[in-house]
Amino acid sequence: MKTLWLVIWRRSKYLLLLAVLASFVSGAARAGLLALVNSGFNGSRVNLWYYVALCIAAPLFSLAAELLNSRTINESMQHVMLSTVGQVLRMPLQRAEQIGSARMLTVLTQDVLMVTGGLQLIPTLALHTSVVVGCIIYLAWLSPVVLAAAVGFVLIGAAAFRLAHMLAGRHLVLARQSAELIFRNLETMTRALKELKLNRRRRLTFLGRDLTGAAVAYKKHTLIGAAAYSFSGSWSQLIFFGVMGAFIFAPSWAGGSERLISGYGLTLLFLLGPLSAMLGTAPNVATAMAATQRLTAVIAALPPLENEPMGQTIEPINEDHWDSIRFSGVTHSYRNPDGTPGFTIGPLDLTVGRGDVVFLVGGNGSGKTTLAKLMCGLYLPQSGDVYLGDTRIVPSEVGGYRELFGAVFSDYFLFDGVDGAEDGGQDRDMRTYLRSFDLSDKVSVTAGTYSTTALSQGQRKRLALLTACIENRPILLFDEWAAEQDPAFKRLFYRAIVPSLKSSGRTVIVVTHDDAYLDVADRVVKLEYGQIVEGVRQAPMAAVEVS
Repeated sequence: MKTLWLVIWRRSKYLLLLAVLASFVSGAARAGLLALVNSGFNGSRVNLWYYVALCIAAPLFSLAAELLNSRTINESMQHVMLSTVGQVLRMPLQRAEQIGSARMLTVLTQDVLMVTGGLQLIPTLALHTSVVVGCIIYLAWLSPVVLAAAVGFVLIGAAAFRLAHMLAGRHLVLARQSAELIFRNLETMTRALKELKLNRRRRLTFLGRDLTGAAVAYKKHTLIGAAAYSFSGSWSQLIFFGVMGAFIFAPSWAGGSERLISGYGLTLLFLLGPLSAMLGTAPNVATAMAATQRLTAVIAALPPLENEPMGQTIEPINEDHWDSIRFSGVTHSYRNPDGTPGFTIGPLDLTVGRGDVVFLVGGNGSGKTTLAKLMCGLYLPQSGDVYLGDTRIVPSEVGGYRELFGAVFSDYFLFDGVDGAEDGGQDRDMRTYLRSFDLSDKVSVTAGTYSTTALSQGQRKRLALLTACIENRPILLFDEWAAEQDPAFKRLFYRAIVPSLKSSGRTVIVVTHDDAYLDVADRVVKLEYGQIVEGVRQAPMAAVEVS
């Protein structure tokens, strides 16, 4: 992906250029007004129509710049948000998991707003820059020698200004890291609220050390950064006041000309506003640029074969022309935080026949969930190949391959309905499942949408299973679905739902620890330390009608 600013520029360049041009015209008109006013104060004849034209042009073009900029900002914010979310959706799952939800949330909220807020500064900076340039031209016309002396005096203070900005930038980076830690702690609080309420010591540790520590660090670095920026602004004003004092108390160095001294004094006083405004935007510019770098780092372009297509570009896979999913030498590795190789699964050679019921079993950390993600294309093999029938699945086709799968993972998300069922055609089947899962008195369905998802954890998981079954994908994956169900629903799942899905021609892959129901499977695949150690054939269980 190109830099974020280049993407925005290509999309909104005409509006942005018009806003900047209008700002320059407004700034030039203000500088012209200053020259006319100073000439009038010194007894020169001023053309009334020039004065009226500049009085109208200055606010009129400033208004045009603000309106054009407002439209640019709104369009850019929409584009940045949608393109960023789109890039995240196209990102390989493992990459997204490495970034983490806390950092992702910070980027998609704070950083997007900071980047688009930075666009608002461009016409403002153009306006003040044109005023400053116009005033400098006027001062040079009055006396280039005096201007050179004044500029030299100002440059002496630039070193302190630069040092203050470097200090501020360093602390703003640290403040941003503290903000990410605050988001991470708030996410922990929302997910662990019950545990925190039950454990006073853990609650006090969380509040007193984790959250408070991050908040104190954020406050400290933010205050130091803001103070450094404030110092740089005050220092710049002091330099200007010093130059003006030199004209007042030692006018002889400027040649003693009353017209020259009044012109410089009035112009420098007028410049104080635009320059202060430009310096005041420095923190926002620095923040916007830093946010741009973070956004670019998170959604940076991935190698073309790894970048996954969105829905509208997915080539569908013909569901009728495959008889198996086959792994040939497939491996996948994780990385430790320090970059060293971590847990590795494979190389795996495995075939799952169409219409089979396959159970993946093994201890915690054996690689079951990783294998499940490889099976449905959420993880891409780092070596080896995956075949659908005789067709090798290449990364550019993985989107269509995934469309064959419906899944309920252990960390599933429950949507509020079934996608594509808005016409209500599937409501009857959904109500049948609701009755089977003892949910019909708690949840109703209209046009494929559930009346509520505010249920217990077990009930929500039953609703997620219902959603996966109704979506009618040819391959279904259930990751520890029965772990939170009571014995009756566990038995219903293994003895009725799974055989019923098999009888309808669907392939079912179940990650499980329930040894009592292994007879339901056509094949049990056991993993230890990322390797398949057993693949036992079983006698299939007869299907039981769901009612």
